[in-house]
Amino acid sequence: MDAVGSIWRYLTHLNTVARVFIPLRPLRPKGVHSVRKCPNLRLRHGPDLPIRLHEPPREWRNDLEIQFMTTGVSSLSSPSTLVGLLWPSRDDARFAALRAIVLMVVGTALLTISAKVQVPLPYVPMTLQTLVVLLIGASYGWRLGGATVALYLAEGAMGMPVFANTPPMAAGIGYLMGPTGGFLFGFLAAAVVMGFMAERGWDRSLLRVIVMMTIGHAVIFAFGLAQLSLVMPFAKAWTVGAAPFVAATLVKTALAVALMQAAWSVTRRGGKA
Repeated sequence: MDAVGSIWRYLTHLNTVARVFIPLRPLRPKGVHSVRKCPNLRLRHGPDLPIRLHEPPREWRNDLEIQFMTTGVSSLSSPSTLVGLLWPSRDDARFAALRAIVLMVVGTALLTISAKVQVPLPYVPMTLQTLVVLLIGASYGWRLGGATVALYLAEGAMGMPVFANTPPMAAGIGYLMGPTGGFLFGFLAAAVVMGFMAERGWDRSLLRVIVMMTIGHAVIFAFGLAQLSLVMPFAKAWTVGAAPFVAATLVKTALAVALMQAAWSVTRRGGKA
């Protein structure tokens, strides 16, 4: 009986040690894609005395699962951007997803409205879209801003009348592949560039904002002229796709700079920056 008691005390002690140390094994780094449970170990003293070692506490696994669930959504936004400060995200997957959806829907709606406010010109109409694109990229950040413009392009590719001159023209893949499609792809590139620069503080000082917005317009024109020059000589593409917009581009750059400076001024007075 003493031998049986000693063995039982030894197994009980072993079970206690396992409970303490097995859950404390090194956890996976941030951004894990799975949470592996500790295996159920089984020790037996005779046929009817199973000793089942415990798994890690459930709340530990919950913390890891929540961290993984929120990593993909919260990475869309950056707290260093204007929108990130005015409407910060949370470590909650549902809230982060809802916030991203709302901002993307608002952004695509603004892009659609700005496409309809235009001055008709041959080949390339003059709209307010470049202004809206630059502001979305600078205030949303490169991930959320790029995702918003990508959603807008996807809506037009699916046939929704969100582009300029639709109707009477038909939206779709053909519109994106047409003479003015390069400007639309330039919107996406410019939003990413604006967001990337804004997350590094380029949107907070006057001189840097001017440089940033100028770069954004240059990116849009580079993509637009590149595709437009596929259907006409580059000299003509410049004449119809860039020259008529120089004055309007200067005005929209100044307006974008003024709006960004005003927004940051209000944010600073509110104590959020």
